[in-house]
Amino acid sequence: MTAEKRASARKDLLSRLVDAEMAASIREDLAYQQSRDRIEKGALSATLRHMVRLFATIGPLLIFAAIGGLTMFGISIRMARRNLAKHKGFSLINIAGLSIGMAACLFLVLWVQDELSFDAFHENAPEIFRVDVTQGNNRSAMTPYPLGPALEQSVPEVEHAARVASLGTVVLRVGEKASYESAARAVDPSFLRIFSFPLLQGNPASALSGPHSLILTESTARKYFGAENPMGRTVTLDGRFDFMITGIMKDVPSNSSIRHDLLVPLEFMREIGWYIDRWGSENVTTWVKLGDRNQVNSAQDKISGLYRDRFQTRAPEPILVGLTTINLYASAQPGQAAQKIQTVRLFGGLAAAILLIACINFMNLATARSSKRALEVGLRKTVGARRRDLIGQFYGESLLITAFAFLLALALVSVFLPSFNALTGKALTIRSFLRVGYLLVFAGIAALTGLISGSYPALFLSSFLPAKVLKGPLRTGTKSGLVRKALIVTQFATAVVVLAGTFVVLQQLHFLRSRGVGYDKDQLIYLGLQGETRSGFQVLRDRLIRDANVAGVSGLFQRPTSFGSRIDGADWEGRAPDQNPTIFYSAVDPHYVETLKIDIVEGRPFSETFPGDYADEILINGSMARNVPEGAVANPTTGFLINEELARIMGGGNPVGKRLSMLGAQGVIVGVMKNFHFQSLQQKIEPLALFASPTHVRFAVIRLPKGNISQALASVRTTWERIFPDFPFEYRFYDEDFGRMFQAEARLAALLRWAAGLAIFVACLGLLGLASFLAEQRTKEIGIRKTLGATSSGITLMLSKEFLRWVVWGNLIAAPIVYLIAGRWLRGYAYRISLDASAFALALVVTLTAAFLTIGRQTIKTARLNPARCIKDE
Repeated sequence: MTAEKRASARKDLLSRLVDAEMAASIREDLAYQQSRDRIEKGALSATLRHMVRLFATIGPLLIFAAIGGLTMFGISIRMARRNLAKHKGFSLINIAGLSIGMAACLFLVLWVQDELSFDAFHENAPEIFRVDVTQGNNRSAMTPYPLGPALEQSVPEVEHAARVASLGTVVLRVGEKASYESAARAVDPSFLRIFSFPLLQGNPASALSGPHSLILTESTARKYFGAENPMGRTVTLDGRFDFMITGIMKDVPSNSSIRHDLLVPLEFMREIGWYIDRWGSENVTTWVKLGDRNQVNSAQDKISGLYRDRFQTRAPEPILVGLTTINLYASAQPGQAAQKIQTVRLFGGLAAAILLIACINFMNLATARSSKRALEVGLRKTVGARRRDLIGQFYGESLLITAFAFLLALALVSVFLPSFNALTGKALTIRSFLRVGYLLVFAGIAALTGLISGSYPALFLSSFLPAKVLKGPLRTGTKSGLVRKALIVTQFATAVVVLAGTFVVLQQLHFLRSRGVGYDKDQLIYLGLQGETRSGFQVLRDRLIRDANVAGVSGLFQRPTSFGSRIDGADWEGRAPDQNPTIFYSAVDPHYVETLKIDIVEGRPFSETFPGDYADEILINGSMARNVPEGAVANPTTGFLINEELARIMGGGNPVGKRLSMLGAQGVIVGVMKNFHFQSLQQKIEPLALFASPTHVRFAVIRLPKGNISQALASVRTTWERIFPDFPFEYRFYDEDFGRMFQAEARLAALLRWAAGLAIFVACLGLLGLASFLAEQRTKEIGIRKTLGATSSGITLMLSKEFLRWVVWGNLIAAPIVYLIAGRWLRGYAYRISLDASAFALALVVTLTAAFLTIGRQTIKTARLNPARCIKDE
């Protein structure tokens, strides 16, 4: 630092510690002493002596300043406390509004933080990637079985690769106890080297080395064995395969994208007829761990080359998706129409919006009361208080209110955390809530709230001139009034954005729920078939169809409400060379269309009288439980039922009787079904082809007659237990499945309802305090108006009109914002409502009603005051 800069810094420091006259005197004295020493002692000695004198002078001043600052801070806190006690009503409104706003903000921050933390617990999370593939507009996480081993052999950047295949729902039996397990996975042994799923018992290196080894999570082990040690015990899968328990895994964390309750080796898939060496079988998820996260591009290029070598011109394009990004950016599944990052951003903005509304309450009330505190400011400035002291006092008041509100908000979060978990489906605990990181974030939010809330009052009130305020009542003019109005408009605009957005979400949810699925889903149940229940499906159907309590029985390969298998490369008569649509498909029994009551628009349904309709040996792209090797010959006369969407892609017209080649079969189209939803209602209806293959049925579908559902279910249960005594009877209603599809939207709507209610409540809370204060200020005016003949109703209307005008302006400002945000959100749905004025009109009615009810009592009470008393009191 140069001499000039040091002198400037010293000058500024002295000016801050003492007044200008004393600072000038000290600088002159120091300069005189330094010049004498330079003559008598030399330059070096003079500089050293000058530094000693400087520190000897400034040191005590700094100590006195610190003591004075602490004293002033203590005085400011005491004065702030007295002011809060003196104006209990306004203090209560401020603390209540801030505490509710901060509690809502903290809840949303916890939700957002939990979503952002997904999969971060894995030690090697930054180096772990999932291999996705894209072809045209389609993207899938399903890859060929041999891809994993091929990557380890031919891509140097890949340290480990692991395949994960779903076993569907299996029956796990231990002695006499049997239950269905839906989260059964077959994985490579390297799965435990890539992911950080620790074993509580067993050796990760060898736990999956045997083809009949099995790992259970601790909660699943407790379910079957209680307090006993399950290691080394034998369990039976699907009544056919015995497995030895070789490991107990710690329960999968709730913030994991990868879920499982039991693991078996992938090699076990061979035993149940899956050809896991077949490149055409795309039914596994492939995970890789790279040696260096920066090698993503080079690894992806080499994987693309591997696909091109294997699939030639029809090769899909692989993409490496980072593990920690999957939950936010690549997790869209049936029932989830959009990337979750949109919801995370929405809730982050919602937290800020509610906190902003609470902060505006404080600023509005403090600004409105400025004229009442003008005399205090003038007197303190007259006796020597500096502006920074006053700013410190007002910030102290703000931080004191915020501190009380923050403590109350923490208490509210602790009390309502279980309800919040039930509402959002989270598993947040007090322990996670009290982590140091969370507490620091929360304390930061509280401090920021205090600074924002107290900024305008502190800067505005401290700027009053003593001479002006001591002459008489302070007229703050239009400036503070405009600021106050602008804050109220901003506050209600923010609340309306939340409220109108909630109405849009509720409208969309109602639209989806009320939308027909294309068949009669009432009284429909389905049962999963495992082991011998699959081969016994025909026996089950024959028994049930003769039961008066059963209206229809069918079966299919896919989960009835969520078809997942799809294929490209289909061929048909008249196909254009550039046409290669992705077609969903499933095996069904011949009675599927009749049982679900699906309309046939062209041709006929499958029929047992036409043997050519059956396709028992058809290849289902590796997705069927009964695979065949590559090159196997399928039934050339297979019949297909297609939906209207596939018929449209094929060129329209009547395609019945035309040749259709797919899944290794040369078949003909026997009928066209009216479009129906075989996936989530959030997704558009895709091309679909069905073929009749009763031997490939994995789910039994049963239609119950209208009437006594309990009696019908009891009858079905009796038949099931008589045929399959070793398999539990478990069923699901179609309606329940479709209800679960809307779970994400239902939770979003519930959260938005609460957030909108809180936003309106906090905004009206501030409006109540402001209305009370302004009505008090206008007491004399009201008395004069009533003396001159004004009626109570006229005065009530006059007082209310000003506040309601601000609410209307808030609605007008919020409308385009809601239109943009809601329009972007709705684009994630294939079937959606059209944005109209209904949501905005409803938001306007709700906010106006809430505002009027809030200020109505106060304005009516003020309007009814005795005019003589008003003027006398004034």
